[in-house]
Amino acid sequence: MNSVFRYFAIMGLLAVIVGCGIENASAGNVGKKDNTKATANSDDNRETVVRVQKLAAVPFARQIEVTGKALAKQESTLSLSVSGMVKEIPVKRGDRVKKGDVLLKLDRLGYQLGIEQAEAALAGAVAQQELMRTETARLNQLLAEGAAPSASKDELTAQRRGVDAQVDASQTALKRAQKALKDSVLRAPYDSVVSDILIELGEQAHAMPPTMLMTVVDADTLEVQVYVPEEAASQVHAGDMAKVTIDSAGVVVLGRIIFVSDIISQGARTFEARIELDNKDHRIKAGAFARVTLQHEVSGETVFAPVDAIQRDKNNKPYVFVAKKNAAVQRFVKLGVVEGARVQIEDGVNAGDEIIVQGPGTLEDGQKISVKKN
Repeated sequence: MNSVFRYFAIMGLLAVIVGCGIENASAGNVGKKDNTKATANSDDNRETVVRVQKLAAVPFARQIEVTGKALAKQESTLSLSVSGMVKEIPVKRGDRVKKGDVLLKLDRLGYQLGIEQAEAALAGAVAQQELMRTETARLNQLLAEGAAPSASKDELTAQRRGVDAQVDASQTALKRAQKALKDSVLRAPYDSVVSDILIELGEQAHAMPPTMLMTVVDADTLEVQVYVPEEAASQVHAGDMAKVTIDSAGVVVLGRIIFVSDIISQGARTFEARIELDNKDHRIKAGAFARVTLQHEVSGETVFAPVDAIQRDKNNKPYVFVAKKNAAVQRFVKLGVVEGARVQIEDGVNAGDEIIVQGPGTLEDGQKISVKKN
């Protein structure tokens, strides 16, 4: 009997101990659940510190960057229309010359003799012409008196026409000889610089095929030759201004577009344009590499944002965060041109909006923020 009583007493004690353990465990879990909820509420109320930039509308002119080459406005390789031996070269490379200055002379003796021969031939033909006039006058007198047959007049008239033709031919020959003598001297066709001499004294210069004798360049004015993409064809016009940078000369100048081609190349799909530059100080060398900024038409006002403020979703759609009432609001945007570290925003935000420019990669739509003051 005592054994039975002892057994039930032990079992009751064990039940009390187990019950107390379960109650304590439940109490502990409840405490943990409440702490987790408190932590979550604390995260929801946390504000992310960000920096913002207020967007402003600015005038916008589209630009095209192209490269090209500065060409001399005039460059000529000269030859002569007559042949002969080079007798004199009174200039040297680099000399500045005026229009009409003598650059080179051939041996002119043969051409001078040609003139003398043509003059003598002309003088003989003129003498014959005078004789025919005298004979004609005398024959007319004899015919009037009936002392000469009428056939004599026809014969004399034919002879006179032949002499007249000989005079004309002699005059032409003299002009040709005079021109040959004149053409034996090479003269500057315009104010220029002698850039190259291609023949030596004593060498023979030929008219056919022509021997190239000298190259002259007018570098007082340059034309920058560029090739512009086809899509800009409607926005580049003669008379527009362009900024030209010549790195080799350390020059940045404005030039005027003087030529726009009407033809688009079939391969590169570009068209030629030329920009005129004043170069009287000769700071720019002909042939220099040039960087050209072509100004497009001003297309009103627009807003720009830093490139770093632009985010993209999983579908690669661009968006920004705008600060609204201490919250980050996601706005999908349409991007325009990129200019250095900024990008044009064509749609999605407006002037006056404050976009988040520091910390947007850590934000979510609607997240609470605190704006850091600059």
